[in-house]
Amino acid sequence: MRRHFYRLPGVQFARPFVLGPVRFIPFDVVRSELHEALEREPTTPSMGAAQADARCRLEEWGSDAAVEVHCDEVDDPERTALDALAILRFSARPHIRVNVDAHRFGLPGDFPDGTRDYIVLLDGDRLPIAVPAWTRAGGTVPFTFSPVVIDALERSDGLRFLGAQLGPEPSAAGRRAMRALRMWDSGVRSVDAILGLLCAAIAVELMLSRDDVGTSPQTLAIARRVAYLTCRAGCGRATEHCVYTESVKGSKQLLGELEALADGGSPWECSVFLEVAAPKDLEEHLRHPTLFQVRNGIAHGSPSDIPEKEAKRHLWVAEEALRASLDWFGSGPGNDVATLDAAIGGAVPLEQ
Repeated sequence: MRRHFYRLPGVQFARPFVLGPVRFIPFDVVRSELHEALEREPTTPSMGAAQADARCRLEEWGSDAAVEVHCDEVDDPERTALDALAILRFSARPHIRVNVDAHRFGLPGDFPDGTRDYIVLLDGDRLPIAVPAWTRAGGTVPFTFSPVVIDALERSDGLRFLGAQLGPEPSAAGRRAMRALRMWDSGVRSVDAILGLLCAAIAVELMLSRDDVGTSPQTLAIARRVAYLTCRAGCGRATEHCVYTESVKGSKQLLGELEALADGGSPWECSVFLEVAAPKDLEEHLRHPTLFQVRNGIAHGSPSDIPEKEAKRHLWVAEEALRASLDWFGSGPGNDVATLDAAIGGAVPLEQ
């Protein structure tokens, strides 16, 4: 059996945490696992040199935790370690109470890390003055996985589902989920907030689209799925269906039904569906642009117009959608987007 150990700078684990063929282990466990091999009597000069180099490397790691990959179970150990960390970064977010986006951890090179030096020229009425300055670019921060956090992670259906996808035989839904999570993680690791928002929207689309319905747009279908999974009112789950989840609808039908509600003085807004997508003719009447409207604006328009508070709200909507989707996939064998549609009650709505 061959195993690879990768350093996690600044990260601590109270105890080992297993994710498919990957283990996240504290520094004392790393030393214990390597002790016998490093203390063997070398049989060749090259073996002795390799042991000495490994000991030096282990000393450099200090008290940092490590990612251990069982290589016999995977084709690409480093890719598996990177995927496992993307899963862990996403799964840890609900357990971070403050400054969630500042809690960055990963392998060396996962995040831009360094300082940007520059010179400021103060050129006014008096003689010009030149002063040096710098800013911090990216980097990680110390992070600890306590027993309470590890226990919570181990209870997550979505996390167990993702861990199974790191092995040699991922499911179709698992491959889709990992593509979505890699896209989300690309945005998280970016120093560009607008790119992070674009990646989040694409991740939702990747996670909750269907491959078996042709090439028609699925934005309203995705919004229906998100509303069913995350709406606090429990529409279609804990309570009766609402106009947004009750049946499959294209843009024209949904718009007509919403107009009828508005004309009759009945509430027509949805705190989830309309955060994700809306019929085009309705977009200008909403208080805030939808997630997919923002995605289109970033891709084709002016991303600088997105206020920070609005961007954070869209990121939260996307994260909730991804988390609920993973919980659905992990709640039963064979669960995918098609079975989700069946649970809601109907096939995918094709937009008109």
